Amino acid sequence: MRIQFLIPMIICVLYLLAIIYENKDNLYHIGLSCLTTRVLISVPTNPTLLKSINRVLDENIRDRYQYTFIDFGSGFGSLLEQMRHKHVKLIGVELEKSSHDEANQTLQIHENIVLENKDMEKFVFPNEDIILYMYEPLFLLLDCHKRRKIYNQVIANLGKSNKHRKTFVMYVQANNVSHSHQNCEFDFRIFENHGYRLKNHSTSNLWPLSRNIYLFER
Repeated sequence: MRIQFLIPMIICVLYLLAIIYENKDNLYHIGLSCLTTRVLISVPTNPTLLKSINRVLDENIRDRYQYTFIDFGSGFGSLLEQMRHKHVKLIGVELEKSSHDEANQTLQIHENIVLENKDMEKFVFPNEDIILYMYEPLFLLLDCHKRRKIYNQVIANLGKSNKHRKTFVMYVQANNVSHSHQNCEFDFRIFENHGYRLKNHSTSNLWPLSRNIYLFER
């Protein structure tokens, strides 16, 4: 009888340890944010998610290096630094000034990385082939109407600047994020309304901290 209880317990403990190991960078960031003035919202991209992101992009985008990679909600710039050899040009857009300043100090040595400290709906997209990356940059904004309005404006701005260029949008959604207001989830019809189609949908990381990865193409 003891063994019957012991085996499931061991499995649960091992699974929990695997989740902790997989998200150790995120947990370290949360702990550091509690002890210092480091901004909690600027969550780093853990290695498992990064590997999944690169796999999806490599499998679905030909000549990926030629695309400008834009990260909305770039935080401390960790993703941009990890991607710097995979794209000819990278742009990070971050509203939180302390995160932007820290990223600026770290990434200024890389000539192909540009950082901007502004609202993402005010960003002017270059007329280039673009991969726009968004990991729920507005997940703390609980005003559902405002969220949809900002995302819609962003995708509209992208379309206006790149009418005759190839563009991809990667949106990463955390399964464990829930909003206190009803129907505040991301409205994927925004992409369809602006001429995008879903090219790939996959998941990354262990449940319950898994992420959904959506890649749209136009």
